[in-house]
Amino acid sequence: MYFIGIWQGFGFNMVLYLVGLTSVHSELYHAAEMDGANRLADVGLITDAPEHEGWERIHIEQSQYVLYCLADHRFARQKQVSLVDLQHETLIVPEKGSLTQRLLGQRCKQHDITLTRTVTMTTFPLMCEAVLQGIGVALFLRNSSLIQDNVA
Repeated sequence: MYFIGIWQGFGFNMVLYLVGLTSVHSELYHAAEMDGANRLADVGLITDAPEHEGWERIHIEQSQYVLYCLADHRFARQKQVSLVDLQHETLIVPEKGSLTQRLLGQRCKQHDITLTRTVTMTTFPLMCEAVLQGIGVALFLRNSSLIQDNVA
């Protein structure tokens, strides 16, 4: 089933990729050639790039987050959970330097919220296991993990 899910979104993502490639201005290709670039190139995606007047931002998709918790947790019955709700919870988040960590830090600073108990883990399966063991609730990108039994 996981394999089918990958192929299901492959076509649409490929169209987005190709549209992104075709929207590059020809002057940039010429400048790249002058810098020594050729057809063999690495492709990268910059997430949460700093503002720069020479860069053009192309919005590809918006990140959506989900909160994983045990099925009997008070958040399991809520449709939305705010950062204020998470202030006194043990929040399990991905490793430092991740997009989730950066965005969470920005939003907390923006709204003057301090999360008093956070646990940082390196992998999504480890984060899910921590939730299953009752350590806390975990914050995930919506499409970055597999839902496990007993987790809402």
